[in-house]
Amino acid sequence: SVVQLARNEAIKLREPVTLNVVQGSDGKGWMITVTSTFGVIREVDMRSSEVILDAASSISFDELGRASPSHVFRLQHQNCESQQRRNITIEVMGRSQVTRGDCV
Repeated sequence: SVVQLARNEAIKLREPVTLNVVQGSDGKGWMITVTSTFGVIREVDMRSSEVILDAASSISFDELGRASPSHVFRLQHQNCESQQRRNITIEVMGRSQVTRGDCV
């Protein structure tokens, strides 16, 4: 996943790496950018009119792979029903976990 890529790059480069998640410029889908002092490592354009990101956010990993701050990204389908929402939790130690959640 892109989260693991960001964490692994921070450890490999021995410097902080930031993962930014923002709404697509047209208000649809999301854009993920992984950056370090060397510049953009990876950019992923996930534009889709069917997937909604709850809020733009960013998280940084230090040279040991620790996250700052811990964070939860929430994604859901535009026509979300029941427990189709996905919560991607990134803990302080850099581990990530995906759980299901109720649609909002």
